[in-house]
Amino acid sequence: MSENSTAARPSLRERKREQTWHAIHEAAARLALAHDQLADVSVDTIAEQANISQRTFFNYFGSKEDAILGQRPPEIDDELAAGFVLEEGDDLVEKVAFLLISVFRDATAGSGPEQRRALMRKHDVLVRKGMAHVEDVRHLVQDLVVDRLAEQPRWRGSPDLDDAAQLVILTASAVMRVAVPKLINASDPAEETVIVRGLTHIFQEVTRPTP
Repeated sequence: MSENSTAARPSLRERKREQTWHAIHEAAARLALAHDQLADVSVDTIAEQANISQRTFFNYFGSKEDAILGQRPPEIDDELAAGFVLEEGDDLVEKVAFLLISVFRDATAGSGPEQRRALMRKHDVLVRKGMAHVEDVRHLVQDLVVDRLAEQPRWRGSPDLDDAAQLVILTASAVMRVAVPKLINASDPAEETVIVRGLTHIFQEVTRPTP
């Protein structure tokens, strides 16, 4: 085994932490689906089902709603940020759409799309919680987009920089929203790339001036 392979392997502590995270989420989601009222699902009950203490619960999740949906605070690590570089000829909307999808997936590492939708259909409050989570992802990505645009001569020092970044984020979010149902059935990263690029091309076509 190579040195790099050994370094990439999660430690025992990390694996145990991940197992506990999933145990809490699975218990919370199961209870939420079994009850008609979310008020009937308590942190104490979730903790009991996951065989942990209430204190441990709050070491992993900020609320029972986050545990039910399997939501982590969104983050962009140094590697992902370093890989997001704007180069000549890049389609910025497409590039940001891929970044949004990546950050959202990492921050929503619990329920699969079908279960997530089932939970939201059953409990309206989870819809609002999920939407707030998406907004957190958007704001995080927007900060990085502002930084990268500020490095470009066209936008460096421009008073329109923040507006430009927001417009890119909103447009890429629309592409992502249309892409998500299609990505559920994607079997490999290459297929995902085709889907997002295809939708970006459609966006370019519909926004082209009418001849």
